[in-house]
Amino acid sequence: MPSAPSVTVGNVYTPQNAQGLLINGNPAADYSTTMLLTNPIKQVSYEFAINITIYSPSYIDIGFRKTILKDSNGNVIQNLWANSTLTHLDFPPRTSTVIPVPLYMTMISNSQDSLLTSASFATFINQCGLSGSKKLNATITLLFDIGAFAWIKYYPTFSFDKVVDCPEISQLVSYLG
Repeated sequence: MPSAPSVTVGNVYTPQNAQGLLINGNPAADYSTTMLLTNPIKQVSYEFAINITIYSPSYIDIGFRKTILKDSNGNVIQNLWANSTLTHLDFPPRTSTVIPVPLYMTMISNSQDSLLTSASFATFINQCGLSGSKKLNATITLLFDIGAFAWIKYYPTFSFDKVVDCPEISQLVSYLG
């Protein structure tokens, strides 16, 4: 049976080529008050990343599982998700490998209303700009798919608490009046 890897997660950072805060898929700087009247804010997203160092005693495959974002009181911010595009990375045995993992924080309106009327969005805005610490607490969970054969596998998970710097939200705050 393969052995579980040792995992170290570095600090959260903003990737060099990140686009910053996106409103409805467009850069926040391109979103105007006129657009707000005709195209309500339904989605806000932001890219960040972490470096994961893995020492693999065996051949393994990794898939990103989830990230839970919390306010400064440790309360989960509802309707705010983070996910990643990385899955199925191969790690050679008896080797330490550093992998940058891109993460995308997204808040989506669950109704016909704009996000601006959402209680969870208000929590996000307060935490990140108006009166908050400009940071979100995150619990990042990694799932490993380890197995010597397709029918003999196990799935250890590793969770890490990290702090995520908030995106620049002055553009969003200006829409709140």
